Amino acid sequence: MIRQRALEPYELLDAGSIQRNFGSGLRANAAVALTQGQLCIPTTTSKAHVSMGLADASAAATAQGPIYVAEHGMAASAIGRFNDRAWMLTAQATTGATIGDPVYLSDTAGGWSLTPGTVGRRIGTVIEVHATTGRVLLTPNASMGSGDQGELSTLVARGTIANAALKTLNATPVTVIAAPAAGYFIEVLSCHWWLDYTAPAFDAAAAGDTLDLKYTGAGGAVAVDPVAGDTIGAAAADYHVTVRGALEVIPVVAAVIVAHINTGEWFAAAGASALNYEIEYRVRKLAFTV
Repeated sequence: MIRQRALEPYELLDAGSIQRNFGSGLRANAAVALTQGQLCIPTTTSKAHVSMGLADASAAATAQGPIYVAEHGMAASAIGRFNDRAWMLTAQATTGATIGDPVYLSDTAGGWSLTPGTVGRRIGTVIEVHATTGRVLLTPNASMGSGDQGELSTLVARGTIANAALKTLNATPVTVIAAPAAGYFIEVLSCHWWLDYTAPAFDAAAAGDTLDLKYTGAGGAVAVDPVAGDTIGAAAADYHVTVRGALEVIPVVAAVIVAHINTGEWFAAAGASALNYEIEYRVRKLAFTV
């Protein structure tokens, strides 16, 4: 059960290696052996408690919803306490960062990273920079509104479509967001496209060769406003454009999101640029509870 508490001053634990500052916490069952400070997500119910597994950014299913921090080490199947508000990690390697930089859920189970994982979910902030004694403040649910249980938390997917793949994006769409679990669908909120220009420009980009995000594949429903091919595709310099999610779309459950050029390729004989993307999205349950 979730217990509400007022935030407390930092309390030093583990001889200076980890500090904590918590608001609400959860007593739960450990699905696997956990160490203090690892990032966890609820999985199943066991022994009348929620069961906690390790969170990671390798797929939406393990990065969505509320994330908790293990307050202490515990064996598999043990009952322990998990924090969902704010947790200070000390003795961390934060070299290369700047105070105030974001930290992200890592693709490595239970960990954090200075760079976004496959699913780019921010979970905290760098507080002190040092090779061995840096500090990170974990606030994994800071973006959630009051009463939000996390199904609608905003996630970010970032990546690059290399030139070779961009040349054939009409024939061969590229997956940019992995499929969520059964019973869930992806709602795309916005997409920032960035044509990272390298001469020569694409020589066959026409207005109808729109740049799209689609469910499932080339023939799927369009998830965002299309971008005309004769703007971004024909650009002879870096080109940035941000588009919103589609105003109306029928949800497709457990489907990937792909990048696709509609109608025809931008490339015939020339074109050397790559395409970067940053997509904000949510993973939503199709059959929700009223």
